[in-house]
Formats: sequence, structure tokens, C-alpha cells
Amino acid sequence: MTAEPSGIVLDYQRYIYLHRDNVGRWLGISISHSLEQEMEDGGGKYRQGREALSLLLSYHQEITDFLRHFSDEVEIIFGIDAETWMIACKARWRKLTL
Repeated sequence: MTAEPSGIVLDYQRYIYLHRDNVGRWLGISISHSLEQEMEDGGGKYRQGREALSLLLSYHQEITDFLRHFSDEVEIIFGIDAETWMIACKARWRKLTL
């Protein structure tokens, strides 16, 4: 995502993609090549379990900043604004990585 005077532009240079099974459970995440290079941990493009949650925690602020652009949509889906939802996500992800 890049900020432009006319709004934001979404692209495929930096992304985190959630994989889910047929009933919506998390299977893991895939990350873009650019994020994989930033991580420099040899973990590859696909992450599961604590490894996935640790990655999400490390990009928590960037994810929050991105979701602020879609706060109304997040609230429609989850019944809570994006920033508050991400505070809850961060607490949950930390708990699950202990």
C-alpha cells in the first residue's frame, strides 16, 4: 500500500495473506517476498502457529496503520473499530506466543 494524493494504492509488493480452512479456522499465513527478505530469518513465505503470530506481532503497527483506512469496514464485520480491534489482536497474539 502506498499513500497517494488521490488516496491509497494497493499493490502486491508487501502483503500478509491469511490461509483458512473450509470452516474459517486459521491454517497459517503467507507473506510477500519483500517481507520475507525483511525478516531475514529463513522462515520462508509460509508461516504457521507461533511463528505466524510472532510475525504478525512484529508488523502490528503497520497492520494497524493499514486497517485505519478501512475502519468502517472492520466495524461492520467485527462490530469494533480497526484500532480497538488491533489492540485486542495484539493482546491475543502475545498470549498465544507465550
